[in-house]
Amino acid sequence: MPFRHQSEARGLLFLEASGHTLLWNNYRTAWCELDLITLDKDLIIHVTEVKNWKGDVLRHPLHVFSHKRIALCQKSILNFIGEKNDDYNIISIIAKMREKTQTRTKSIIRLDQLSISFDLLWLKGKDDIEYHTGLF
Repeated sequence: MPFRHQSEARGLLFLEASGHTLLWNNYRTAWCELDLITLDKDLIIHVTEVKNWKGDVLRHPLHVFSHKRIALCQKSILNFIGEKNDDYNIISIIAKMREKTQTRTKSIIRLDQLSISFDLLWLKGKDDIEYHTGLF
């Protein structure tokens, strides 16, 4: 899956260094685009918005998340899981990974049992990165 912006590839490198595995990048729906969808070592799905604003920024990138945008992002990730689960069986993969990390096994995971975190990764400069996790 090619990246639309170099900043997204750089953001993925940052997340991979923290133990994330890429599930999908630039997932598009009629409502919005999700930059990076990753799975961390704790089996939490992260939907990460990557911003590469430089220079004199008038507002912090955290302010791009209006109530409407939050609702559209949440709708889009549920659409992704439903659509891609048919192709890649994401829910079963997460269930199997959980079995390996827990003594009590549970092989069936319902959609409402998935942990999803919406995050912001702001690439402010070459070595200056702000990562905000669990925004909504």
